[in-house]
Amino acid sequence: MKYLDANVFIYPVIDNDKRADFYKKIIYEVVSKKIQACTSILTWDEVIHYLIKEKGKSFALMQSEKFLKLPNLYFIEASSSIIFKAHQLMKIYEINPRDAIHLATALSCKSDEIISEDKVFDKIKEIKRVGFR
Repeated sequence: MKYLDANVFIYPVIDNDKRADFYKKIIYEVVSKKIQACTSILTWDEVIHYLIKEKGKSFALMQSEKFLKLPNLYFIEASSSIIFKAHQLMKIYEINPRDAIHLATALSCKSDEIISEDKVFDKIKEIKRVGFR
């Protein structure tokens, strides 16, 4: 199981470069069942908030429809156990609350990798970060 950070969904809709293509391929692999992937339901907020700020509400809502209907992507609820785990992870690592929630969610669904541009995950021993190279 791979965990997809918010930027996996942002780059393909705001950029038209090799990095965007890399993340489009990841999404295609999820949709076509080549890889199993999950993300926090809170990723929706992160993606849509960013898109509203950068591209406007209408564009963001259009992308929201697509995001929420992505086949084969498992959305993981933000449960109290995930938040408590995020709190513990913040004590161990120098990470912000949102990254701690992503990490706790990834660990809760037994992800072996977190696909993200966020290099803060490089120092996390429990999971391997994979990003655009």
